[in-house]
Amino acid sequence: MTFNKKHYRTPEEACLAVGVDFDGVVPEGGTNRRLNVSGDPRGKGDGNIYTFPDGNGGCVTNFKNGEKATWGETSTVSPRKKPQVKYDARLKVLWRKAQPVKTHPYCERKGIKPTKRVRQITRNEIYEIFGWAPWELLDPLLCIPLTDGIDLVTMQFIDIQGKKSFLKGHKTKGAYWFTGKANPAKALGIAEGVATAISVATVNKFPVIAAMSSSNLLEVAKKIRTLLPDQ
Repeated sequence: MTFNKKHYRTPEEACLAVGVDFDGVVPEGGTNRRLNVSGDPRGKGDGNIYTFPDGNGGCVTNFKNGEKATWGETSTVSPRKKPQVKYDARLKVLWRKAQPVKTHPYCERKGIKPTKRVRQITRNEIYEIFGWAPWELLDPLLCIPLTDGIDLVTMQFIDIQGKKSFLKGHKTKGAYWFTGKANPAKALGIAEGVATAISVATVNKFPVIAAMSSSNLLEVAKKIRTLLPDQ
């Protein structure tokens, strides 16, 4: 059988290209998982996703139609090349699953109106995707996406009592959240937490970044200076 090889940036895109259902779980380096063929009740387990040993990309195979696609930052993955930054595709799956926030006890107590960059999720929904959940928190949870300036790197969750938790096993150093896109014609603020960032942005009418902790303020400030030298 001849395979038609294609290359995509994310495993989700690679699965979609060859007709395989992506469940949001990326195997550890050097391992694979069986998946189902999209729209085919007889295609259970007839798809496969494999992650290369160095963790930099992998491949997806549809055994029913013979199509294969690779995924990763580059089309050729070599252990001798400097590995690319690996982003967890499950973060985007979780963000799409989260719902807009109409009202939440934490927001009401802080006197803030959540932006479109704050959504709502439950512990069970987090567990379905990551196999882990902040069970010590109380539903519903505010879902806060954190970036490194390029892509999503982790999430923070805030419950109805104001208790907070970061997603287990994901880097938070240098990661941040922001109320809106930077505007060269306006000032850009940096605050510690989301509630403070929203409050400052609401009053001053300029975007504000949340470093998520006082120990992360300097790291984020340096990163923003690098990303936006003219801001």
